[in-house]
Amino acid sequence: SLRKTRANNPTNPNQMLYSYANQKNVWNKSIKINGVYELPYGLQYSTSFLGQSENWYNREVRLRNALRSTQTIEPETQVGRLPFVTIWDQRVSKEFQINDRHVIEANLDLYNSMNANTVTSIRERHGSRYLEPTGILPPRIMRLSIKWKF
Repeated sequence: SLRKTRANNPTNPNQMLYSYANQKNVWNKSIKINGVYELPYGLQYSTSFLGQSENWYNREVRLRNALRSTQTIEPETQVGRLPFVTIWDQRVSKEFQINDRHVIEANLDLYNSMNANTVTSIRERHGSRYLEPTGILPPRIMRLSIKWKF
């Protein structure tokens, strides 16, 4: 996908509408693959793989202006890009028919199977904590659930 970015913090209406010099092309890449496979004994296996490029990060600085109020300024945009994120989720399920109207379904889900800890957000403000990670992918999680359909 392609998108064009404009000035993030315009100081007048013209910068927002006519900032063609500040436009940058941003290409984002993503792929999603999922499938379902029937196993013996009525088991069903499903999997989902998602890979996507993360967003660019900027460099911000907070300065005082002549009115002694603090302003956030972006001296550089698109300084770097966060790493590519990949997530692989899996599920094994089995249905048990109780009678003609009642079905119990047991599911075993495994999220983030590769236990990736990719950084998804960072601190963009320049200072002692510049580029400090503020968000990562959640850890590997396993869930056992039972559904009663009636």
